[in-house]
Amino acid sequence: GYQEAKSAFLRFLQYKGQNESLVQQAQFYLRSCDFALQAMENPVPFVPVNLGDSINTAYDEYWPSLSVDEQILVYTVLLPVNMRIQGKQRSRQEDFYVSYFLNGFWSKGVDIGFPLNTLDNEGAQTLTPDGRTMYFTACNRHDGKGQCDIYVSYRQGEKWTEPENLGSPVNTSASEKQPSISPDGKTLFFASNRPGSKGGLDIWFSTKNEEDSWQNPVNMGDSINTPKDEQSPFIHADNTTLYFSSNGHIGMGGFDIYMTRRRKDSTWSAPVNLGYPINTCRDEIGLIVNASGNRAYFATNRETARGQDIYSFDLYPQVRPVPVSYIKGVVTDAATGAPLDASFELINLKTSLSVVTAKSDPVTGTFLVALPPGFNYMLNVSKQGYLFYSDHFALADTFTEAKPFLMRIALHPVKPGEKAVLKNIFFAWNSAELQPESFAELNKLLSFLRENPEVRIEVSGHTDNTGSPEYNLKLSLNRAKVVADYLNKNGMDPSRIVARGYG
Repeated sequence: GYQEAKSAFLRFLQYKGQNESLVQQAQFYLRSCDFALQAMENPVPFVPVNLGDSINTAYDEYWPSLSVDEQILVYTVLLPVNMRIQGKQRSRQEDFYVSYFLNGFWSKGVDIGFPLNTLDNEGAQTLTPDGRTMYFTACNRHDGKGQCDIYVSYRQGEKWTEPENLGSPVNTSASEKQPSISPDGKTLFFASNRPGSKGGLDIWFSTKNEEDSWQNPVNMGDSINTPKDEQSPFIHADNTTLYFSSNGHIGMGGFDIYMTRRRKDSTWSAPVNLGYPINTCRDEIGLIVNASGNRAYFATNRETARGQDIYSFDLYPQVRPVPVSYIKGVVTDAATGAPLDASFELINLKTSLSVVTAKSDPVTGTFLVALPPGFNYMLNVSKQGYLFYSDHFALADTFTEAKPFLMRIALHPVKPGEKAVLKNIFFAWNSAELQPESFAELNKLLSFLRENPEVRIEVSGHTDNTGSPEYNLKLSLNRAKVVADYLNKNGMDPSRIVARGYG
């Protein structure tokens, strides 16, 4: 046990003239023994539940990944290889399986199929919040740059596209694996032993630039990476809480799971060990947490007769991420009801910066966007030839789990008489003075007018029902004029814009 190990390390450290690196290792293990003894005296709440026979089989199942609404589960299965396949040097191969949460249960997991699954190994995958983009690991492929590389595939309707190697600068002649994509799709965390790593495997991240290209990856630095191995990063939908496995931080022995949070200045807090009995003297690798932040999923072979199975458990509050809501629904043509592939943009009204850009499924028109709490957002849904749709989500004061927003969005074709309600134009109380939060929406309106040079619009001003009808009529007209003036000042021909007040 840990007590015996501790005594042995103490005895070793009493000898003089020992090799310095052995002394450092002994001191590290001594501190780990103390940590483990303390952790076992103060266990954290942990009741793992096997996901059941629709997911788990006699084979090994591991690397769970979830859509943000917890309706799609993709995982890796280690399957026996058909020995008749020529040239096969091994008896096992990894493939992806998918299950859907229906009527309170996970459906029977099914092979995700070609072109994602091949005769080679595919695994260690991550899904975007809508479950429609997958980044995954594949090793020793003919188009590979190194031992293991990261690939991407997109789902359209029920079909996945041919996977693409991410290429430089993400993939190198070293190993890049176990990707985790941020909820806005703009940062990819992964494990790699590339040059610049502090030990064996380190956690790195790459961000997308304005042109949608991945930039040179950055090592996560000394607070996360050690001279030993760090792997299996998982960035939560809150985009601030990261879970990962390491055998280089003080822990129970082998690989343990740790949690760190991104600070306001973009540095990361000192990692926290999730504690015993989540972590043990065995290897704990690969933990994910649902958007609500209260449930974790991981794989373990604790029931040895079953091999590796996927389990879930309630995550105790101190290591939970910030709960995240989402917007989910379908976009259709208001005239025909046909599904549309529209563009989505979620904008933080305080900063006017784009938080998420996404597209609805070209086959089904469905969409799913994560909605981190703590901010007020504008949602803009647009498609060429249609009036854009605008919505407002006030989550600035919400830091607990918000209910998901389920929406059917009908886009109206550009034609005379059609209306679009602007839900993100804000005025000071009882005045026609524009608030700064309005500019994101006004700039969307400018873009629409530039893209549709033949369109003329009426800006209709409205007020609430406090005050006399005459006063409100005048105030609503002044508000409409202020909007029209903004458009004119920014290059719009005044003859295309009429301002009217309706009280």
